Amino acid sequence: MWIELHSVRKNNKGWLYAGKADLIAFELSKSFIIVERVELINLVEKLVDFESKVSSAKDALYKVYSRKDRYDVLTMIKSADLAGIKNGKWGK
Repeated sequence: MWIELHSVRKNNKGWLYAGKADLIAFELSKSFIIVERVELINLVEKLVDFESKVSSAKDALYKVYSRKDRYDVLTMIKSADLAGIKNGKWGK
């Protein structure tokens, strides 16, 4: 699951830290997992090594990734990581 830590726009911190949504939905093949944004922040800060920066998207699992000459900062976590903070599930 891709998590936006900072938007591609210079002064936009992105949906995780600056978003106003209480709940975030992640699409899976047969359903959506719904989590509280604040709980997701706590999970990301626990799982991600913010000191470990990578230049390739394929290496972004639990690390910080940014595209060249862009302001965006992303990380990736596994969908299974969301199980402990799942607020709900919505089938397709």
